[in-house]
Amino acid sequence: MKNKIYKTSLLLILVFLFSCSPDEIEMNEFSDIFITWSPLTIHVNEDVSLGDGSRGETSRLWTFPSGGGCEIKGSSELTSTERIVHATFFKAGNYDIRLQAEFIDPSIKLDSLITITVLE
Repeated sequence: MKNKIYKTSLLLILVFLFSCSPDEIEMNEFSDIFITWSPLTIHVNEDVSLGDGSRGETSRLWTFPSGGGCEIKGSSELTSTERIVHATFFKAGNYDIRLQAEFIDPSIKLDSLITITVLE
């Protein structure tokens, strides 16, 4: 009886080990879109952080609105190719930040608007 339990247990362990082996994925060819931000509503002179966690991108461009209402920290430009950007907003209003990206997979393109609301 002990021998039968031992064999059955061993068989179950082997089935579990070999059925759960991961498929191999070549990460250099993997493309996925992931955008994050915090927060969407802020007050004047507060900061917002935006991040692009996408994989497989070949280019990225954040574009912030002109008109003196905001600035990207550490930059004199209103565009950035960085993965994470931090911006300060100086005037109340709604601001559309655009993120455009292209990927290794040419069928994937990203062109998104993120609206930040700035309160007095």
